[in-house]
Amino acid sequence: GAPEVLLNGCLLSASERQAAFARVAELASSGLRVLALAWRHDIDFSVDTLCDFERFEAETQLTLAGLVGLLAAAAHRLAM
Repeated sequence: GAPEVLLNGCLLSASERQAAFARVAELASSGLRVLALAWRHDIDFSVDTLCDFERFEAETQLTLAGLVGLLAAAAHRLAM
């Protein structure tokens, strides 16, 4: 999802969060669209639980898996 949302919900130290946001800015400044990947350990994925799970709760206490930089093909062709 959006790095500015997911990174703020991740269990990171201040220096780790700062480094992650710096990497997001670096990737974005090179023309890439950036996604953050994160997961959460303690979610019960049963249907009943998911229906009651608030979005805010789902976007907290996350473990950062990584960042992905995607080249937008249409934007790349326009720049050529």
